[in-house]
Amino acid sequence: MAVEGSTAWSLEKYARYITVKKGSTAGQWKHYDDIADSRLVMTLTETNHLVVLQGSVVLESHSLVTARAWMRGMCKNDSLLFMYKHGKGTRRFKVKYAGSGNLTASQVCSRAAQALSKLFTVHITPTPPTTNPQVADTSGNAADSSNTSQPLNGEMSLGTMAHIVLGETQTQLPESYKTTPTLSDVTKMTSFSGDVMADHLRLFLADPTFPAFVEQVDEQLKKIITECKED
Repeated sequence: MAVEGSTAWSLEKYARYITVKKGSTAGQWKHYDDIADSRLVMTLTETNHLVVLQGSVVLESHSLVTARAWMRGMCKNDSLLFMYKHGKGTRRFKVKYAGSGNLTASQVCSRAAQALSKLFTVHITPTPPTTNPQVADTSGNAADSSNTSQPLNGEMSLGTMAHIVLGETQTQLPESYKTTPTLSDVTKMTSFSGDVMADHLRLFLADPTFPAFVEQVDEQLKKIITECKED
């Protein structure tokens, strides 16, 4: 999913920490690998929205407008660990970057960490040159990573999200969407105040071409649903 004005990084691996049961800190890592027909990509949009995709499946989606208050990162060699507040607890996921062109995976990770550090605190952990930390599964149960019979919270296809936006399903959006900032938070971080935004909306509604624009958005959402069904 390419977005104009965004920055994208190819990933070799992604892992999400899953607690065994509610209220417990014990758990295990759920791993995903980059494969030819379902590439792993992390994207940071120009509006500071972070998305991790495997093909058309959204693994992570976070608005980072206010992330400095609830997210932290830890960078080590070619891997980056993300930790963020969720309710009364903390959730974690980690990624292993892939090399790009003349850049090594570690250099790509370093650049990603620098970009993200503008939005939330990222700690850099120095490592010896011979150290090569892996995000790969060390439990010996790598085969389990392909088991998607029971989708996890936070994992949802773009097609399903389009269905939700169109009001065609009662399915709830991923848990990570509950950590996104409120409208008041967003307006504080942009050049639009609440009053200015309201004025713009009135102008949009008064514009005779606005209904056609809304119809185009609706058509594009349906197109995404169709494309996801074909994948």
